[in-house]
Amino acid sequence: MFPADSAWNRDVSADQVDPHSADYLAFMGAGSLNLHPDFGAPEYGQPFAVVSGSQERVPMSFLYASQSEPGPYPFPRDVPIQPSGDRHVVVLERDHCVLYETYNTYPSGGGFYADSGAVFDLRSGAPRPDGWTSATAAGLPILPGLARYDEVVEQGAVRHALTFVAGATAHAIALPRRVADGAARAAALRHVPHRQCGRPALLSAQRHAGPALADAGPRATQVDPRLGFRGGEARPGGARPVELW
Repeated sequence: MFPADSAWNRDVSADQVDPHSADYLAFMGAGSLNLHPDFGAPEYGQPFAVVSGSQERVPMSFLYASQSEPGPYPFPRDVPIQPSGDRHVVVLERDHCVLYETYNTYPSGGGFYADSGAVFDLRSGAPRPDGWTSATAAGLPILPGLARYDEVVEQGAVRHALTFVAGATAHAIALPRRVADGAARAAALRHVPHRQCGRPALLSAQRHAGPALADAGPRATQVDPRLGFRGGEARPGGARPVELW
């Protein structure tokens, strides 16, 4: 997803480590603060739908309309809604490579109501306007940073940055983020042995493309629920100290 030279797909494994990296880890209590993968269904993970260009468009209404692309959106009537409190909806219209995402989503009449809605052209990679939120607090898309089943299980490789959620963030912007809700991109994690996690593809992705901070909330990585674990059940890849990721 997105062009090959996009920040989502760039190899950061040789980038210089931030000189304050150790300070960040110490502040987070990284030796004991757990980060868990949002594996599993139905109460964990981020579902998404893939539709064709002929999918019926439905009307949308938004609480934050000034920072949302107006409808209609190609949302099926039975579109999967994230079962957690955020109630994200993620729909990829495959024929034109356009991504539609919403936050706090509910059926409403013949369409849907959400707090915010965002549309991303995956061919151009154009960012949202500065200061605009999206379905995440950072103004970033969800699907490009998701660990998907086809990558982890079928291909055995994740070649893009993986998004994660932090419990507390700084008031700062680092591109490609559009909103000051934390730093956008960490340097790739280095020297993380595969034995520390049952999903080598996930760790390889973080060494190659780095993790990307997308939101504030429970500390978790965002993954496809079809990966088949619950957040606390993945062993040895469940909740683990941040410094081990």
